[in-house]
Parts: sequence; structure tokens; C-alpha cells
Amino acid sequence: EKLVLDTLQRVADEGVPQEMVEAVLHQLELSQREVSGDGFPYGLQLMVHALSPTLHGADPVEAIDIDPILNQLHEAIRDPDFIRGQVRELLDNPHRVRLTMQPDTTLSAERAGEERARLTAMKAAMDDEQKQQVVDLAAALAERQATEDDPESLPAVGLADIPEELSIPEGDPGAIATLPSTWFSRGTNGLVYQQIIVDIPELEPELAALLPLFSDLVTEVGCAGRSYIEAQVLQAAVTGGLSASCTVRGAVDDLEKNRGIFTLSGKALVRNQAELGKLMLETFEAARFDELDRIRELITQERMHREQGVTTTVTLWQWPRHPVPSHPVQLSITNGMDWKA
Repeated sequence: EKLVLDTLQRVADEGVPQEMVEAVLHQLELSQREVSGDGFPYGLQLMVHALSPTLHGADPVEAIDIDPILNQLHEAIRDPDFIRGQVRELLDNPHRVRLTMQPDTTLSAERAGEERARLTAMKAAMDDEQKQQVVDLAAALAERQATEDDPESLPAVGLADIPEELSIPEGDPGAIATLPSTWFSRGTNGLVYQQIIVDIPELEPELAALLPLFSDLVTEVGCAGRSYIEAQVLQAAVTGGLSASCTVRGAVDDLEKNRGIFTLSGKALVRNQAELGKLMLETFEAARFDELDRIRELITQERMHREQGVTTTVTLWQWPRHPVPSHPVQLSITNGMDWKA
């Protein structure tokens, strides 16, 4: 608690660097603008955002239309005292609640006991007719649960639901420097997405094995003379993040032909498009791999992540020709991945 209050007091006294405030607002704006929905449909996201203000009598449209609020915040953070003033209001508010919780190892047993006592009291208060009703309901429920549902009763997509004509976007041919290009205009809610895609040359096996590690590291280290901390600060200020990956793609005209592809991806607000492109190029051409402590840290994090995702099952059995040894067998599991007996 003291650490929290001391930190707030320090912010109220000293403020926050302006570039940090702008970077945080940039990330907030980007996250609010991005239309995503892989695990949670975007339309449903908007409905959930609008639900709370609707329940409290506010205009739900104002909660979804973020541009006016973002414009207000952009104007507000120009004042160096804005953040300090907000924190001072928080510190000056005397209405606080300190809630202290401590684990109770008997809680589950107590709740189970209370539930049994409640059910026993309910049963004791029931007459024979009420008890029979419960028995009948339980039997009906068991019968219903054992009944197979008719899949034909579920809605299904048929050929009539598929449009006869596909809307295929048409691009406008152009050029970037001396390279041919094709431009497709699409609404992205104020965001721009860029990718650098290159063919992976033929590599020695030991180098090819390092490609996944290279993809994980290249966006997390310094670049163009910057330290990794400076690079991360710049990423937060002008992008929504960079990522790299290696994939194998087949030829359009021959599935037996394939080639390796390295992709460096990034996204940013439209106003930061030039900065995004510059940073991606610097990351691609001038990533620093001399910050060995940082690389060790990243590899350690990746190793821990992979070890936590490994489930090891060990089975011991006896071959017919080998009798069970009379002495104990020691089995050790190390690193969650390697095992030896």
C-alpha cells in the first residue's frame, strides 16, 4: 500500500515525461480503433462496450464513437499538469477502502457442509408428495439428458445462403520507386498495416534451425544504434507492435514447389505510417544482436514458456525377456523436457 501511495505521490509531484503520456495515448487509441474479432466478434465487442453506459442512462453511441474523446485527450495532455492534476484528485479523495483477504483452506469444506445442511433441512420440511415430485423431476431430467438431440433441428448453412457472385476487390497498379505494386483501398478505421516479405535463401541446417529463434528476437532487440529499451519505447510511440515469422508457401501453379518466406509485420495509426515504415526497415536491416544480456533474457523467457506447455507422461513396463530388477529404479525428469532413467 505504501509503495502504491508513494508512487502516486511522486507522479503528482514530478509528473510523467510527455513522450510517455503520448505513447500511452497512442496505444490506447490504436487498441480502440483496431477491428478485431478472432475470438470475440467485433460487433459483440461494441455491444458489450455500449451495455454499461446504457444501463446507467448514458448515450451508448458516445461510448462507441471514440473520436471526440480522443480529441479531448490529445488537447488535455498538452498541459504538463494534466496527469499530475488527475493523480492529485485521486490522492485528495479521503474515501478509501482497504480490503485485506487471506486464504482459508477450509472454505470449500465449510461451503459443502452448509449446502448439505441446507438440503437436509429442505428435505425434512417436505411431505411425501413433494419428495415424489423431486424424484419424478430427477427421472425426467435423466431421461432428457440421455436423449440424443436431432441435429436437423439446428440452423444450417445451405447453398441458398451462399451468394452466386463473389465480391473480389480490384487493385490499382502503381509503382514504389522502381518496383511494381498494386494498391487496394480498404477501410481500416484509421490504421495502416505494413509487411516486409522476403524469400529465405537456402541455408545450412544449423542456420535453418535458428530461424524460429531469429523471428522471436529480431523485434525485441535494439536496432539502428538504439538499445533495446530505446527501440521498445519507439515502438510504443509510433506503432502498435512489430512481429516476425517464417512460413513455407507453395507455388500457385504447382503444389509440389514451395519456398521459405520471412515476414516482418507492423501496424500503426495512419498519421504514423512513415515512422512505421522507417522503423520496420531499420529493424529488418540493422537489428542489434550484440546485447547479449537481453538475448539471454529473451531466450530464458521463451524456454520457460515452452517448458510450461509441455506435459510429460512416463510409462514403465516390463519386457518379457527382462525380469523386473530387484533393486529400485530411479527416474528423473529434468527441465520438463529431457528425461533419463
